[in-house]
Amino acid sequence: MFPENAIVFLDINGQLTPAVAVSADSNAVTVWLSDKQPQKIKLERVLRVSRTKVSGFASTPTKALTEANAYLKTVRDVVAELDLQALWELLVEEGGEYALDFLAGLATSQQGDLAADAMAICLLEDKVYFRAAKNGFSPNPVRSVEAKRIQQHAVSQQEQEESWAVALIGQLLLAPSTPAEFPEPLRKYIQLLRDHALAGPDHPKGAKAIALLEKIDGGHVDATWLRAFDILVRLGVFREHENLDLIRHRLVEEFPAPCLDEAVRLQAKFQSPVVWPSYRVDLRDVSFVAIDDADTRDVDDALTAHQLENGDICVSVAISDAAEFVEFHSALGTEARRRASSLYLPDRIIPMLPPLLSEHAVSLTPHREQAVLGFSFVVQEDGTTRDFAVVEAIANLRTRLTYDDVDAVLAEPGQSTYASALSLLENAALRLRRRRRRQGALLLRQPDFKIKVASDGKVLIQKLSPDLRSQVLVSEMMITTCALTAEYCRRVGIPTVYRWQDAPEEGVDISEDQQADPVAIHQMLRRMRRAELSLQARPHYGLGVPAYTQVTSPIRRYQDLVMHTQIKGYLRDGHSPLGEKEMLTVFAEVENVGSMYNRLEKDAKRYWTLHYLRDKIGEVVHLAVLRDVGKRFLVELVDYGIQETISPTRDIQVGSRIEAVIAESLPRRDRLILRT
Repeated sequence: MFPENAIVFLDINGQLTPAVAVSADSNAVTVWLSDKQPQKIKLERVLRVSRTKVSGFASTPTKALTEANAYLKTVRDVVAELDLQALWELLVEEGGEYALDFLAGLATSQQGDLAADAMAICLLEDKVYFRAAKNGFSPNPVRSVEAKRIQQHAVSQQEQEESWAVALIGQLLLAPSTPAEFPEPLRKYIQLLRDHALAGPDHPKGAKAIALLEKIDGGHVDATWLRAFDILVRLGVFREHENLDLIRHRLVEEFPAPCLDEAVRLQAKFQSPVVWPSYRVDLRDVSFVAIDDADTRDVDDALTAHQLENGDICVSVAISDAAEFVEFHSALGTEARRRASSLYLPDRIIPMLPPLLSEHAVSLTPHREQAVLGFSFVVQEDGTTRDFAVVEAIANLRTRLTYDDVDAVLAEPGQSTYASALSLLENAALRLRRRRRRQGALLLRQPDFKIKVASDGKVLIQKLSPDLRSQVLVSEMMITTCALTAEYCRRVGIPTVYRWQDAPEEGVDISEDQQADPVAIHQMLRRMRRAELSLQARPHYGLGVPAYTQVTSPIRRYQDLVMHTQIKGYLRDGHSPLGEKEMLTVFAEVENVGSMYNRLEKDAKRYWTLHYLRDKIGEVVHLAVLRDVGKRFLVELVDYGIQETISPTRDIQVGSRIEAVIAESLPRRDRLILRT
């Protein structure tokens, strides 16, 4: 079957390739395919064994392969002269089977092995006129040929269109500017590249996209989706820093027209002068102070405090009454539920409510009467609380202070109008914090990293100390308000979804010194159980409180907005609008979206941090070694808050602090290369 030195035609990666036979067995043939060494080829990849042999095999394989390639060229010249359609038209009415040599005799004036090989290759490559039969080849029926011609024509048209698209994309990539729009036939190829950039090879048309990329640039990288992305950036389809996750999850900043119309109507309704209903408690004389970042645009909480004669501290918390604007089943309510929360990214904010409300009508603004939910409680010397109350109220915010402002006042009270209230709030916060610590709260002092992208594209990274007095003050007030509200809802029977956390299986023993240690924090968080939702009030282990629900951010969290709706219903007529089953359904739904948002925010922060580090190549960074992962180590860049794996060139230990040099930062690949 395989005479020694015979020319063998093989299928190598879809290409007809000549080789020279050496030997064969029942499963494979050994051939010279290159001049390096013989190769074993499976029989199913053998397309044709010629009766023609090469001469001079004994001298060198190179000479033998040269002869084989020259013979293939001669065969191809004969194939080009064959008219398979005419041969089919001659034989189709007769039908039957025809030997290869007989067909070669009819189709060409060539004789012998050359004619047989040319005919064999022509029939092997034929997709229309003939099919292999038991004793040769048979002409396909007329109907089959007509269908195959139509299909072949369509394929030919598709190939021509694709060639045109590839050429046009090449021209556009060299053009000085990007087109305003693409011609219609090109759009589907742009969409193919777009789908590949978003989904990679997992997309159903991933293989087609990769083939198209090969024709466009012929490049080879391990991430073909990145090649597609780069081409689309150059074509103006994507921006350089396009957040692909937003596109994958179909998250848009624009609000539907009905929501915007409703926001305009509500803003007009609550513009002054407003006639407030009698059930709202008048807190306009209370000096509430909002404490936020300087660039916060959606302010939903404000604080104040005064001291009682016995030394106890009465704390008042005003939370924007967003539920007064957003009804549960309205267009705004439906859209807020779909969004679940505001999404805070370094380069943008995608709000839960239209900015007309979230940044203006609903946001607490100094010197403007506004609807709020007023929470109040008394903090005793030992950190216990009493006299919790919640009311629908009217408030008039006195001022907004930044965290830096508050820290400055607490450090040097001076003549500040708000020094007394801020001092009392801090005193109350420290009492509450000590009590939570006694109840087992995990008071981690983990720094936060504020990452912002300025309008000029510059990335700003600020490491925020966890020990700022203003941060502790606000945090304790919010935790306590949420915890006391949860106990209040349980006590009066308001259907509530509580957030609880069970203790870890392994005990968590972390000293005060370790509360700021990245390694201790990492190891502890890995042992912690995730927080869960429940219709029954249960302790929250990490916070050290007996019950917890969220109520302090109704502008930016849908769950808080729903809890306001529940509380307001109870305050007005003793009946909350949503039952337990509906509450749990709503909370579980938005919880899933919230988890996705957390991932998006984390990934976006990491992307922009890696982009920032591109300008730090060669600089030294400080690492905390968190744990070993096989032959590598997971480390944290302590000045940037991101984690990466490294393969150290020297012995290191988990828990140690080491230095490394930034060798490369690849934001799109989510990769940071560190040299230790």
